[in-house]
Amino acid sequence: MFLIFAAPLIYSGVALFNGENPLESAKRDLGIETSIDNNNEATSNSGTDRSELALVKNELKQLKDENQDLLDKLKDCQ
Repeated sequence: MFLIFAAPLIYSGVALFNGENPLESAKRDLGIETSIDNNNEATSNSGTDRSELALVKNELKQLKDENQDLLDKLKDCQ
């Protein structure tokens, strides 16, 4: 009888301690998702992926430019 009441309270406390929403955490752990949750998650992941991709492309361009500058300096030294 004690475990019926204590387990959900402890689970919620741990989720809150970790900075998570207890209901969302329980849904994730139990594999319960609604179609609305899936659509929102897909949309947010898509935006995040695009912004991360843009950052990586920008960093790659900067590294290529730096590499070319270093190659030019090396040619000047030889």
